[in-house]
Amino acid sequence: MNKPRIAAVLVAALVALYVSTASAMTIREFRKFSADEQSMYIGAAVNMLAYTYAANGNVPKATCIKNWYFGKRGVETPGPHEIAIEMGVAEHLNADKYHVEGVILGVTDKACPAATPAQSKP
Repeated sequence: MNKPRIAAVLVAALVALYVSTASAMTIREFRKFSADEQSMYIGAAVNMLAYTYAANGNVPKATCIKNWYFGKRGVETPGPHEIAIEMGVAEHLNADKYHVEGVILGVTDKACPAATPAQSKP
């Protein structure tokens, strides 16, 4: 399966996961993917999370998440490393209990806390 097709399948899976939170993927299930598939999945999830914040009017938080995870091309950002660390911690604690999406949400909330009232004013 080529990378664009894998990416499309993963994005479709993410959409299905966001539609039904009951079907969130455990870390044990996630680890069955190859390293490339895991990377694409997390990147797509982070991108969708940022888009969701922007679509709901929290553009500062969306921008923070995008910069923290993706940054500028060729410049290393802290996001991927921080998510990998937290994913490992959650996996060690209980790979069947913790969900990938929950780890991503928790890490992004630490990296980009809610905007203060001063930040959210137009």
